[in-house]
Amino acid sequence: MLRRTPHVRGRVVAEDGAALEFFEVNGQRYTTPDGSFDRRLFGAQGPQRLVVRARGYATVDRSVTPDGGGDVDLGTVTPLLLPGQTPAPDSPGALEHLRLQQHPVEEWTRASVTFRRVPAGHYTVIASTRDQDRIHREELDVPEEGALSRDVKPVWRPLAR
Repeated sequence: MLRRTPHVRGRVVAEDGAALEFFEVNGQRYTTPDGSFDRRLFGAQGPQRLVVRARGYATVDRSVTPDGGGDVDLGTVTPLLLPGQTPAPDSPGALEHLRLQQHPVEEWTRASVTFRRVPAGHYTVIASTRDQDRIHREELDVPEEGALSRDVKPVWRPLAR
């Protein structure tokens, strides 16, 4: 009997969508003109760790779970920081409208996104995959003093089309 081995595939791109040609996935080096990769998942069933690194960019560290021997497609995650209690967008157009209102990203480093000079208050974080088919939304409070560090673990839900 033939059995399909699960794969994870994706495309490593910069914030502007340009492909990164040189990167690593779980320590394996890739050189591809379009930033794509396809990697077999080994080991026991259930969640497996996937770490994607590219020089000068945030490291993506995700848990992936193949469903029924199928493939896992990661896409690309883009975070937004929005003032107040912002409802989840209900279309790609509404998501694009929110991009125009977001607090500017100051810095992408290793495993984090930094927003600087954020006034104290209540904010909404919305993350979307590059193909805008899934989103994550959560709220947080920024204190008057000090720094806020938040480890966002996305809980993806479909974006209505």
